[in-house]
Amino acid sequence: MLFSGKILNKHEEEEIKEKVVEFENNTGAELVVAIANESDPYPGAVMRLSLFFSLFATLLLAYIVEFAYAYIYVLAQFLFTFLFLPLGRINAIKHLALVDSEIDREVSEKALEIFFVHCSEKSTHSNEILLYTSMFEKKVEILVGKSLKEKLSQETLDSVVAIMKEDFAQKNHAQAFKRAISLLEEKVLEAFPEKVSEIGANELKNDILWIKG
Repeated sequence: MLFSGKILNKHEEEEIKEKVVEFENNTGAELVVAIANESDPYPGAVMRLSLFFSLFATLLLAYIVEFAYAYIYVLAQFLFTFLFLPLGRINAIKHLALVDSEIDREVSEKALEIFFVHCSEKSTHSNEILLYTSMFEKKVEILVGKSLKEKLSQETLDSVVAIMKEDFAQKNHAQAFKRAISLLEEKVLEAFPEKVSEIGANELKNDILWIKG
C-alpha cells in the first residue's frame, strides 16, 4: 500500500527524482528510492505491551477493590488486555516493547520484499539498486542487483548509510537522500568506470516509492 509521506515537500521530491535520473544516466544502473512509514506493524510488541499494561491495571484494581470472587480479576485482566491494544499501537509507546534484533529482522525482510517486487522483477539487467528507508525504525537499507554485488562491498554500502543517518539526525531528510545518491554514484563509478550497462537505465520509475506498512 502506498502513502504520501510528510518528510519531503513536492519540491524536494522533484529534486531527488532529478538526482535519480542523473545517477542513472551517469552510471547505467537503475536506482529506486523507497520510503516506508514502518517496515512492520509489530503485532507481537503491541500484544506484549497490552498484556503488561493489563497486568498492571489488574494488580492495581486488586489493591483498590476486593471482590468476593477471584475469577473477576481474571476477567478484568482479559478485558484490560483488549482495552489497552490501541495504546500499544501508538508508535512512541510501541518502541518500548521492541528489541533491536526484531527491528533489524523486519526492516531487512521488508527491504528484500520491496527489492524483489519493485526492482529485480521489473528489471532485466540485474543492475538495480534499492535505497530503502523505514522512518519508524530510523533504519536505512541498500540492496544491489547481481551485476553490482561483486564490486560493491557491504562496507561501501554501509558508508552511504552512515552519511544518511547523520543527516536524518539533523532532520535534513532531503539532503540525506541527495547526498546518499551522489555518494552512491561516486562508488558505482569507481567500481564501473565504463558504466554498469551501456544499454541505459530506464526500466524502473524514478519517482520516490512511498510505502505504508
